Amino acid sequence: MRIEKSYWFTLSKFVYVSFNSKAPMLLYNTQNGESIVVTKSTCMDIVNKVYEPMNLGVVEIEPANIEKDVLDFIEEAIDLEIGKRLGKSISSTKPINLLPILNLQNDVEKLISNGETHLIGDHISNYLTSLSFYITNDCNEKCKNCSGIFRQTTFCTKAINGNHLSLDRIKSVLDQSAATQLKKINVMGGDISLYPKWNELLDLLKQYSMDCHFWFHFLHLHNLDLEGIPGHKEILVSYPFDKGLLEEALSKFENRQDFTFHFLIESNQVFEAVNDLLCQYDQLNYNLVPYYNGENIDFINQNVFLDETDILSEKIEMRKIFCNQKLNSNFFGSLYVFPDGAVKSSSNTPKIGRFPDNSLLELIYNELIRNTVWRKVRSGEKCDACMYRFLCPPPGNLEFVLEKQDLCHVVIKSEEELQVFSK
Repeated sequence: MRIEKSYWFTLSKFVYVSFNSKAPMLLYNTQNGESIVVTKSTCMDIVNKVYEPMNLGVVEIEPANIEKDVLDFIEEAIDLEIGKRLGKSISSTKPINLLPILNLQNDVEKLISNGETHLIGDHISNYLTSLSFYITNDCNEKCKNCSGIFRQTTFCTKAINGNHLSLDRIKSVLDQSAATQLKKINVMGGDISLYPKWNELLDLLKQYSMDCHFWFHFLHLHNLDLEGIPGHKEILVSYPFDKGLLEEALSKFENRQDFTFHFLIESNQVFEAVNDLLCQYDQLNYNLVPYYNGENIDFINQNVFLDETDILSEKIEMRKIFCNQKLNSNFFGSLYVFPDGAVKSSSNTPKIGRFPDNSLLELIYNELIRNTVWRKVRSGEKCDACMYRFLCPPPGNLEFVLEKQDLCHVVIKSEEELQVFSK
């Protein structure tokens, strides 16, 4: 039944609105996952008026003076708990509704544009949360695609510059990190057990309270005293693999919470082989990691690329959407230290400095200013014209490798189609 009397209309504080002149308007309820795609300019006008500062989040609706399409939109919004109606009999005085708006006092982009880069350094010690050390490029295996896998996901490789990262340099980095919020350490390389001061490294890491993760290929597990290694053991598995050796490793560590197996999946055939294997181990911690090998773009297209249904399949918190507008959660807070001392913010970006020539805080500052990846958000011709832009996961290493701004099947309307609803 349509309401005939005038009333107050507002949006729920849980609703994200994708204001974008290049695309339809999306209203997304972060609490229940419901959404409305708004294509009519008259309906968009109502939402825009709600957000006008002078209206304080609330507008008056007089049904007799508003066209049917707009009233239908309002009713749909109310039914989906995206909008709210407040009768004037309850509140004759116009109410106030403070809607969520992203406003960061220490927004790096704002500081740079205002010429206030000197203020960026005030809190940068809080930004570092993860350090990854590539301690050696030594490895006796000859895995295919050794030089490419680590550019897509956390994986061992011997295709890095330098030979060994000195123990003194590792200690110096960790000592400087005491002034930061560092929580996690990754120890990586080729075969890290070949590090010449392996036992000394383990003794050193035991002195720090950070969460340590050691990354081994499963072929490197032989003759290792795994019980003497602190922290979590990340076991990497690439195809083809020796089924017998792998089953031995899986059986040995199936019930261990400090072990996680990471399987590279590059085809449906590999997925089936791994799945058949995993069916035997109910208590195993594992991840399946899609991998682009240069020849399997159809597999990646079918299993990694998203469509609208995938994007909206799970509820997305407002905090995450706001985060996606300003920083890249795949990389933000992480630094990678290579054997030659070069420091990067990802395996695919230029170095931001060299340790110890640059201190840890200088390296963090360099990344914030240069923005090689920490603040890389969804952008480019296609993403800029998409209403799902900040509901999507932020760009990751696969975008770098494929040299694509997006990994999706979302159809972006042409300028001619956009003109239909912008009138």
